[in-house]
Amino acid sequence: MVVLDAEVSEAGGKARVKVILPGRTEEFEYESGFLVLPVRGREREAERLLEDLGIEPEKTRKRLFGEEREFFRIRCGPGEIRKTRDRVKGFEKARSGGPVEGEYEHDIPAKKLFFMDTGFWRRGVPKAAAFDIETHEGKVIAISIYSEGSGAAFVMGRDGDTEEDLVLKFFEALKREGPDVLVGYNSDSFDLPVLKRLSERVGGPKINLSGGHARIEGTVHVDVYRFVSAILAPHLKTESLDLGSVAGELLGMEKGDCEKALEAWFSGNRDALADYCLNDSKLAFELFRFLFPQMAELSGLVRQPLFDVTRMTYSQLVEWFLARKTREYGEVVPNQPKYEEIQKRKGAPSYTGGFVKEPEPGLHERIAVVDFRSMYPSIIATYNISPDTENCGCCEGYEVPELGYRFCKRKRGFVSSVVRELIEERERIKKGMKAVPEGSDEWKRLDAEQKSVKTVANAVYGYFAFPGSRWYCYRCAESAAAFGRSLVKSVIREAEKLGFGVLYADTDSCFLKYGSRDRVREFVENINSRLPGSIRLELQGFYPRGIFIPKEGGGAAKKRYALLSEDGGILIRGFETVRRDWCPLAKKVQRKVIEIVLTEGRPEKAAEYVKSVVAGIKSGSYGLEEFVLHEQLTKEIEEYSVSSPHVSAALKLLKAGKKVYPGDTIRYFITRGKGPVSSRAVPVGFPGVPDGEYYVKKQIVPAALRVLRVFGITEEDLIPKKGLGDYL
Repeated sequence: MVVLDAEVSEAGGKARVKVILPGRTEEFEYESGFLVLPVRGREREAERLLEDLGIEPEKTRKRLFGEEREFFRIRCGPGEIRKTRDRVKGFEKARSGGPVEGEYEHDIPAKKLFFMDTGFWRRGVPKAAAFDIETHEGKVIAISIYSEGSGAAFVMGRDGDTEEDLVLKFFEALKREGPDVLVGYNSDSFDLPVLKRLSERVGGPKINLSGGHARIEGTVHVDVYRFVSAILAPHLKTESLDLGSVAGELLGMEKGDCEKALEAWFSGNRDALADYCLNDSKLAFELFRFLFPQMAELSGLVRQPLFDVTRMTYSQLVEWFLARKTREYGEVVPNQPKYEEIQKRKGAPSYTGGFVKEPEPGLHERIAVVDFRSMYPSIIATYNISPDTENCGCCEGYEVPELGYRFCKRKRGFVSSVVRELIEERERIKKGMKAVPEGSDEWKRLDAEQKSVKTVANAVYGYFAFPGSRWYCYRCAESAAAFGRSLVKSVIREAEKLGFGVLYADTDSCFLKYGSRDRVREFVENINSRLPGSIRLELQGFYPRGIFIPKEGGGAAKKRYALLSEDGGILIRGFETVRRDWCPLAKKVQRKVIEIVLTEGRPEKAAEYVKSVVAGIKSGSYGLEEFVLHEQLTKEIEEYSVSSPHVSAALKLLKAGKKVYPGDTIRYFITRGKGPVSSRAVPVGFPGVPDGEYYVKKQIVPAALRVLRVFGITEEDLIPKKGLGDYL
C-alpha cells in the first residue's frame, strides 16, 4: 500500500489535491476547512455571528477529550483558512467576551486533512532509482545512479568532464530512467542541497529545500537515512548509522573504501572512484528495497504519503495515526500546543520509569527469561489509560498503584480504544502469518504489516509524555509506568514464593534461575490465568549460561549482560561491541572474551587471550583498520566549543582543503606523540602510526575488563609487567 506524495492547489474556493502514485497521478476536489467551538449555551449567538461575518456554518456534533459538544464546520479553500480563522478568533470569549470558545483543526495542512477525511489509499510498488555524490574541496567529483540491476557513474576528469558535465549527465540519466522514487542516503542534508546549487547553474530540475526536507521536480525523493535514524536505530546493533554500517548489518553488503577511491582518483584512476560511488548508490537502493515493505505499511497505517512518513519520528507516527482515527471515532483533533505550553511541559519533573532489580554480578547458569508481551500498549488498553478517562467521577475506576489516580471502567477512552484496536489487529496478522509458509511473499508482507502496527502501538506510551504532542497526558505516561512496575514486582514475588531465584528484572522482563523447564512453563501459565485484559507474560527462552557485569560503585549495570542460547548463539546487551567510540579491535576482543567465558566458563583463558592481543599490538601484528575510530559531526565545526578527537580530525581535513558537513562521519585514529589525545587524532589517509599504548590502556584492556573485572582480574594481570614504554 503506498501513496508517494501529494500536491495541493486551490481553485474556486476548494482544494485541488493531486495524489502521486506509482506510475500515475489522481486528482480530487476537496473541501477543506476547520471547526469552531461555541461557548456552551451561546451556540445560537455564535451561529448568528458567523453568518454576519459572511460565513456559512454547518452544525456537527463531535467529542473533544471525551466530551461531546456542538461544533460549527467552516468550509473554505486552503489559502483562506488562516484569514477566516483570524476573523473568528477575535470573538473568542477569552479575548473579547464573545460566544466562541475556540477553533480546531485549522493548523492541519490541507494535504494531511485530505487523507484523514477521505481515507484514500491505493496499492502499488514504485519504480525506484538511487543516487550518490562524492565531493572534494567543495566540488562534485562523482555522481551515480542505480536502479534494478544497472547503473551509471560519472566522474570528473573522465572524458574531460567538468562538474557541470557530471550533473547534466546525471539529470539526463534520471530523466531516461523516470523513477517514481529517487532514493538517497542522508540526501536531505547533503546530496540534494549540493545538487540544488548546480541544478540552478545548469538549468536542471527544481530542488526545493524546506523544513529539512528536500524535494526534486519530477520524482518523489526518499532519504533512507531519515527512516533508519528515526525508526530503526533503536533496534540495530550498530550505533553508527553511516551507510556502510547499516548496509552491513541489514544486508550483509560492504561499502568500499572512500580514502582508497579518492587516492586512485588523485592518481588518475577515474574508474575506481566511479565504482565506489556506484556501489554507494546500489547500497542505498538495496536498503530501500529491503525497508520498503515496512515503510509502505506504516504509510498505509497512518494514511499519510511515503515522502512524509519516511521522515516522521515515533511521536509523529502516533499523532497522525490518532488524527486519522478521529474520523472513525467522531473525535476532534486537539490543537498543537503553543511554545509557552511546550516549555511548561518540558519543565515537568521526571516520573519514575520501569522497575529494575539489580542482579548479583558474575556468571550464572540455567537462566529462563520471561517478559510481558507489548507491556505498555497492553496496560494502556487494559486499564483504559487515556486523556479523556482520568478521574471520570462516574465510577470507582482502575486505581493506579502508588499514585492513586483512577481511570474510568465504564466509558472507553479514545486513545486506549485505538491502542486496543492495534493490539487486536496485530494478533490477527500474526495468526495469518502462521497460516502461510514462512518466508513466502505473503508471510513477508504480513510481517511488515505487524511490525508497523507494533511500532505505532509501542510508541503511544512515550507519546503521552512528549511535550509537543496534541494528546499530551503526563499522568497517562506516569500511570502506565506505575502499572508496569507493579506487574513486574508481582511476577518477582510469585517467582520467589515458588523457589525460583530471580536473577534480574528490568522494565518488562525477569531473569529466573531455574531447575525444571516444566516448572517455568507452569509458572507462566499460572501468572497468565490471573492477568487482566490483554496483558500476558511470555517465555522468551532458556539460556544455559549468562554473565552480568557490575557498575562502578557496586551492583550490576542496567542492561549490561550477555546470554548463551541453547543453539550456541550469544545475545549481548549494553557492551562496547555495539558502540561506535571503540575501535574494531576493542570490539573484537570484548566479543571474544564474552564467547570464551560463556561457552567454556574459563575467565582465565579469556585473560590469556587478551594478553596475546596486547603482545600482538606491541609487535605490530594488526593493520591500521583495527584502530580506526569514527564519530559523526552533529553540527557545524565552528559550533563546537571543545575540540574532541573527531572534531580535531575534522579540522585537519578542513586545513587540507577537504570539506566536512554536519552529518559526516569522521574516521580517524590516535597517533604516537606528545600532547592531548585530541591533538593526536588524525583522519584516515593522513600520515601517522597508531599509538599502541593509547589503544592498549584506553581501548583494548578497558573493553576486556568490562567482563573480566567481575572475576577479580585487573589491568595489571593483562598488561606485561615491563609496562608499555617501548610502544612510543
